[in-house]
Amino acid sequence: MKQVNLLLMSAAMTLAACGGTKDAGQAGVPLIERSNIKIEGKRMTPEALWAMGRIGGVAVSPDEKQIAYTVAYYSVPENKSNREVFVMNTDGTGNQQITRTPWQENEVNWIKGGTKLAFLSNESGSSQLWEMNPDGSGRKQLT
Repeated sequence: MKQVNLLLMSAAMTLAACGGTKDAGQAGVPLIERSNIKIEGKRMTPEALWAMGRIGGVAVSPDEKQIAYTVAYYSVPENKSNREVFVMNTDGTGNQQITRTPWQENEVNWIKGGTKLAFLSNESGSSQLWEMNPDGSGRKQLT
């Protein structure tokens, strides 16, 4: 992979980490998303830092054309976090959030020759292995 692609990829993931989810949580559980805090007086405050998403695990597809990664969002008042899965092209285009749940999706990785993504989720009450298509469809519990 070229150094320029890595730079573009890093910049695109950083921008994605600052984006948030818009949909409500599922089954009445509130969805933690990016805060819309405004930085006033050019001062970086703890609230502004907590409002930014944090990039987690990153996995490059076997054909090196796509990247799957996670972003965590935090709620200071609730003292909780939520982690979502994103997929983008290695050239920095096509960035897409593919999960929007109140659960933690972690440790994303490509499986089945790059046709599926595997990840851990606490949707069923404990951390279990799940798979889905790279577009977010076909979510299925494996364990």
